[in-house]
Amino acid sequence: MESPNIRPLTVRNMKMSRLDSLTASQADFDAIMPSPRANGTMLIDLFAQYNLSGSHSIVKDRCFAIQFRLFARYDGGS
Repeated sequence: MESPNIRPLTVRNMKMSRLDSLTASQADFDAIMPSPRANGTMLIDLFAQYNLSGSHSIVKDRCFAIQFRLFARYDGGS
């Protein structure tokens, strides 16, 4: 059995970082992220500030606090 032809690894100069930001800031994150207690009106207003409709962010959530707020009043809390 012949051994495979192994070539040396070529090292290239590549940027290894996120493409959406050059910096990270907890304060900036806190300023733009909605509170877990935000109601629909607050979320719509927040999305509108960034020219977003919010429709892209509809997901199945698994957070008990959010599920309780959304569904407890409709199904007796169960």
